[in-house]
Order: sequence, then structure tokens, then C-alpha cells
Amino acid sequence: MASDPDSKRDALVSLQNVTCGYQSKTVFRNLSLQIYPGQFAGLVGPSGTGKSTLLKSILGVVPILSGSVSVSGNRVSQQTPPQVGYVPQIETVDWDFPVTVEQVVAMGLYRQSTRLPWLSRSERARILALLDQLGIGSYAQRHIKALSGGEQQRVFLARALIGNPQLLILDEPTSGVDLKTQHAILHLLGELNRSGVTILLTTHDLNAVARHLPWVICFNQTIIAQGHPEEIFTSAILSRTYDSEMSVVRQGDVILVDDSPKAGLHFKSHSHLSSQGLN
Repeated sequence: MASDPDSKRDALVSLQNVTCGYQSKTVFRNLSLQIYPGQFAGLVGPSGTGKSTLLKSILGVVPILSGSVSVSGNRVSQQTPPQVGYVPQIETVDWDFPVTVEQVVAMGLYRQSTRLPWLSRSERARILALLDQLGIGSYAQRHIKALSGGEQQRVFLARALIGNPQLLILDEPTSGVDLKTQHAILHLLGELNRSGVTILLTTHDLNAVARHLPWVICFNQTIIAQGHPEEIFTSAILSRTYDSEMSVVRQGDVILVDDSPKAGLHFKSHSHLSSQGLN
């Protein structure tokens, strides 16, 4: 599947001049963004600048103060569109809730099944086949609390995929997992994208984005830049995105981003001195 925007095709997701927020707090203003069929895009930027809110605006679960959000040409309002699957941050899940892997995945059938919480033979077969595809087929009757972070992430990925979505939205899918699991999850998402699923995710791991994702959107309450990582991951663009000095090292086709706290501290100290005419 193509991962670049194609202006000749209709956008799968379209945000037009969207202002979004909670009660008296506006998170971002007049934002416009299009996601096209077949894209595999990563949304990167500092914490607290609206990335998760942007995702939730597409899901229809946060107030749109002005502008419009549409998926497949249909305006989003007050509920997640049926074409969209969602994988939340695993840190937000109550893992003490007494539920098995199979039961979690079955929750993704709520729009299609008239028998929930009971499953038909064909629905159970679909769930087991999907769990097998994701490498956790033997865990169907396990309690979710007993799984590792990477296994839990795959369970919620299965819940999102069981409804056959056109668009898969993931909020920090690689947080809290080790490096090997992180690469395995991103590789799996790449396979899903090649099978026809459009993917939009948030992440804080810039180096993983540089290695695995063909499209990146730099975001800090507005879109700073977007494009291929080799074009977008520059010191200038990332420093503007993070309000902190960022170093980018290139070795052949490999891109490495230095986002160490020391670099950010140096940048802020330099900016503070400059503003007072002391540097």
C-alpha cells in the first residue's frame, strides 16, 4: 500500500479548520490535516501539546468547538466512526478487571454482533484466527493481567482489528515495552498497512519512527511539518517541534536523533541568556 499522500485521491480523514478543547481550555486552533488511504503515519511532538486530543477528535470523543472532522466523507459526531479501530495507551487500562483475552477482543464486535456477551461459533473462530495471526493464539483464555506489556498491546490491537477497520488509530503503542517488542509491534503494523489498513499513531520514540514509518507529522498545538523522515527529521524542524535543541546524525540511510535532556537544557539556557542580552 502507498504511504504517501496522494492529492488525486479523496482523503480518508479530513480535519478542516478544527478548534478542539475541554470546557474552558482550548488545546489547538484552526487545525487542518488530511490522512489518505494507505498511509502509515506517525504523530510526534512534546507531551501535553494535543497529540492524543487530535486522535480523539477523529474518534469523535472530544468536543469540536469549530471546524469539521470527517472520515470516509462522513462528518464525525459524538461516537467513533465504524470504519475506525482504536488502540489506547496500555497505561490507561485497568488490568485488574476480571476478563480474558478472548472477552477483550470480543468487545470489538459490539457493532456487528447481536449476541454479545455470548459468541457464536463463527465469531469465536474469527477471534482465534486473529489471535493466531498476532502470535498470541494460545492465550485466548488467559486473564489479561497475566500477560506481558507486548502481549497486552497485541490483545488490544486484536480488539481494534476484529471489526475490519479501514483506519487504525494507536496512542503510544510502543510505550512500556522493551526494544525487541517495540520493533516487533512496529513490524506487525507495517504488515497490516501493506494488507490495506491505514494507520495513524502517536509515539515519543523518534528513532523508531525514523526506522519504521514512511510518513511523520511533527506536531506542537499545530502542524510544524510533515513528510518522509529523511526530509522532516532535521535539527531545525525537530528543535521547533520540541522547543528544545535536537541533534540529528545521518549515516548513510540511518537517521539517529539525540533527544537527551542535556541537549534540551543547553538550548533553554542559551535561549534564556539570549533573551536578556547576556549571550
